[in-house]
Amino acid sequence: MMDGMPTVRTVARSLDLTLPQRARRRAVVATARLYRRLRPLVARHKRIARDAEMASLTGLRLRASGRPEGVCGEHYLSAEAIETFEQRGLLGPFDVLPRDEALKLGEHIVAAHRSGELAEHTMRSKEVVDHFIAEGAFTLDVAGLNQALRMPAFFDLAQHPAIGQRLACLLGDDVLCWRSLFFEKQPGDRGTFWHQNSVFREFGARPKLSPPPHLDLGMAQLTVWVALSDVTSDNGALRILPGTFDDARFEYLYGYALDETLELLAALPPEDLADVVTVALFATSPFNRLQALFDASVAITGRDFAGCDAVSLEMSAGQAVIFTSLNMHASHDNRTETETRLAWVGRYCPGAVRVYEGMSEDAISTSTGRMTFPVDRRGSIQAHGQHSGPNRIAARP
Repeated sequence: MMDGMPTVRTVARSLDLTLPQRARRRAVVATARLYRRLRPLVARHKRIARDAEMASLTGLRLRASGRPEGVCGEHYLSAEAIETFEQRGLLGPFDVLPRDEALKLGEHIVAAHRSGELAEHTMRSKEVVDHFIAEGAFTLDVAGLNQALRMPAFFDLAQHPAIGQRLACLLGDDVLCWRSLFFEKQPGDRGTFWHQNSVFREFGARPKLSPPPHLDLGMAQLTVWVALSDVTSDNGALRILPGTFDDARFEYLYGYALDETLELLAALPPEDLADVVTVALFATSPFNRLQALFDASVAITGRDFAGCDAVSLEMSAGQAVIFTSLNMHASHDNRTETETRLAWVGRYCPGAVRVYEGMSEDAISTSTGRMTFPVDRRGSIQAHGQHSGPNRIAARP
């Protein structure tokens, strides 16, 4: 699972910190150590609440709520395929688009990004765009958020029957694509470190999704990852640990770190504290910052996924996979010199899940901290069926 990845300690020791950065690290570490000594007096209720919440996030299951076997349509799933998904949280690869068509879509979105079209029609905010451009970090990953809402070819991809019919077997007839993105990995780019999502708190003040109580957490949101280039382990293939949706504590702790930073740091083994703080505060790579948070979560939960077999999802352009984002997932580095790996990603949920409920803004992590931007109110794409729930549905552009 961790093959070829340096440890957090190795990354921390490789950073050349300035004097102000060293002073800040000392202050944070000293504060966390002091808080650790005071915890029995001031934080018992926080620990009790955290431990109770985490105890409810283990032993989770996936239960599909979709169409019965035998419904007309070439892409509907058999009972056996649904059962396999419930056990693994992974389906595919399967064909969606002809290879040449997928490659042309990839060329189209890259050209739109290079021309400045995506920056001009951003779904974030001008302030966020200007910041990333100034940092030289306005990548397609940043620019591509929800561009399917204004680009007919990708709107149609979000509604493709090969996607919508399969999802209807897992989520029910009313299926929404509530978010879309592009993930580009150019030659030499680092992979994404292991993480999981279900309700997508990320860097926002609250989760983006509010599922109904009866819905299994791992079915609150399914990801469809469509290759717009040929994908290999060498150029950055997606990696998944099937079945790890049974433990949602890692996503919980990622959000907990935003709200209760000192409590999280104080819960770490003392020998790991300085290294985690160093990487979390001063590593320039988001890969390394996510790695520090992952290591902190391993230390707190005691689960390190040793023995889990990581699946590397190699596929041809035009193929796709469906997986619950509650499965731990990551991606390989792009170790090639000439190949760019590109994918379109749709986030899908049952219509009963409330999207951006009570939210007026979202947030993104930057090199200088958290930046907010207004939540796009244009709505979700109806991927299958008719919506009878609380969410706004977007019209085809």
